[in-house]
Amino acid sequence: MGRLLLAALVGGLLVFAWGTISWTVLPFHDETIHTFPGEQDEIDAFFSRVTESGLYHYPGMDGKRAEIEARRAAGPVVSKMIVYPDGIETNMAAKLGIVLLIHTGGALILAMMIKGMRQGGAPFLACVVVGGLFAVFAVAAASMPDLLFWDYPRERVTLSILDVLIPWTLASIVMSLMLKPR
Repeated sequence: MGRLLLAALVGGLLVFAWGTISWTVLPFHDETIHTFPGEQDEIDAFFSRVTESGLYHYPGMDGKRAEIEARRAAGPVVSKMIVYPDGIETNMAAKLGIVLLIHTGGALILAMMIKGMRQGGAPFLACVVVGGLFAVFAVAAASMPDLLFWDYPRERVTLSILDVLIPWTLASIVMSLMLKPR
């Protein structure tokens, strides 16, 4: 049980470390998230009409389906913009801690799968492939429907996929080595 928990912790830390490096060191995320253009007073005037925190998009979902589709085709389209008109406090340490717990929980599930496979005699490569498929499932089930439905740009979709596939595959390699039968 100790090796299983250690493998899960290491796997969770690996996935967390990848996210940290991907968002803070590599330039790709910064290149795909844009700031509204204009002077601050123009931006403030635009957002002054928003009085409630929430998820906004334009054109809105009011109207008949054909009208909405025509407005979307003509543009402009703003998709999935989260607005907090009164600001928001960001407790980054708490958020990062929660993300680490989530990654470690996912790694525990994967480590249990790998441990069972290794105990059943599955070769190292089979365990790594299952780890990669675990990541593919996570992308397919959780990320892709949202990314496609909201028409995310291709670059964001690619980054979102890679930010799941790469670290979880690396974690499966390390955990498969750690959980090798004695």
